[in-house]
Formats: sequence, structure tokens, C-alpha cells
Amino acid sequence: MYTLFFGGSFDPVHLGHILTARAAREILHADRVVFLPANISPHKQSTCASNDHRLAMLQRAIIADTLFLVDDFELTRTGPSYTIHTVLALRPRYAPLPDDKITLLLGADQLARLHTWLRITELLSLVDLAVLGRIGESGPTLDHDLDIVARYLGQPIRARLAAALLPTPLVPASSTDLRHRIQSGLPTVGLLDPAVAAYIRNHNLYA
Repeated sequence: MYTLFFGGSFDPVHLGHILTARAAREILHADRVVFLPANISPHKQSTCASNDHRLAMLQRAIIADTLFLVDDFELTRTGPSYTIHTVLALRPRYAPLPDDKITLLLGADQLARLHTWLRITELLSLVDLAVLGRIGESGPTLDHDLDIVARYLGQPIRARLAAALLPTPLVPASSTDLRHRIQSGLPTVGLLDPAVAAYIRNHNLYA
């Protein structure tokens, strides 16, 4: 079984998350994508919506895709969500057999700070990485971030990540922008799953 792990705050989950995850699954010929909403990201102070709301929105966003799953493991833990802890805990569940494989989907915006991740060298020995692009990124920006990877983690890791860049669709959506749009009363059509948009309205989130 080939599983992709896709972690993040998902505050809120938007169509960019869904489309890039689906594209990554197809490009890598994976069997499934497991969304892992973070409890408290080490790189963020807090989330805007509660854990329960973020989990509920994710469940609504993926309901039509039988190859998408949501695992609330990180939401049940106390303290920051560190990827190495999650991978070690979930490998027996999602990759119990020798031929099973896990790949971590990583936003390209994380490359420049990858060296700050807890026990990153150990993590890279346990899973593969696949790097997702973001709207507005250019070649020089990625090269700069990959050079930071090389500076702190070595040239072989840089080469490994450069080879792991996926040609996923760049969707002009971000959770930060969506929160601002909702606060300002601007439309979110084409950016949010309709079920997620309805959930946000019904619970008056981000207003």
C-alpha cells in the first residue's frame, strides 16, 4: 500500500488543498491520501477555527473521494504537532508491511525552514518527500530555498528534494486569503468546496 501524508492547519481547507492532493496521488500512483490536521503547528501561534470545526470541514471536503482519508491523530495529542512523532506513531497503521510506503506531501513554502524541523534527518530516513508548488512561485525562488536546504542539510538532500518537485496545479487560494475574504464579505466561489462554505456560514466562522 502506497500512502501519502498531507499535514497542515487546514484553516479552512480549500480547493487548492484538494486539487493538489488529488494531482499528487495521480502523479505518484499512490493508493490513498491521508489528511492530517495539525493540533498546534510548531510554526504557527494558533489556528482561527477550533479543532472540531477544522476536522468537520475536512471531512466534508473529502467525502466524495474514496481515496481520501482524514486522521485526527494530531488533534488528540497535547502540545505542538511534530511530523516525526506523527510518522513514528502512524507507520504501524498505514505501512505495516515491508513493501508499504509513505510519502510526505510538503508545501514548497516549507523548504526554507525544513532544517528547523524536529529530528529532520531521522524523518528523511523514514519517509520520502514530494514537494507541492504554490501560486506565484518562480524558479529563482525555489532555487533559493533549495540552496538553504543544501546549506543546512547537505547537497544530497537538496538534490533529493529538487527531484521530488511535483507538477501539481497552482491554485490561487490560501487559507489566509480565504479568511480575509470571508471577513470582508467577498465571494469564495471556486475556492471552497460548497459543503465547506455552507459549514462556515452556518457556524459563523472567520467572521
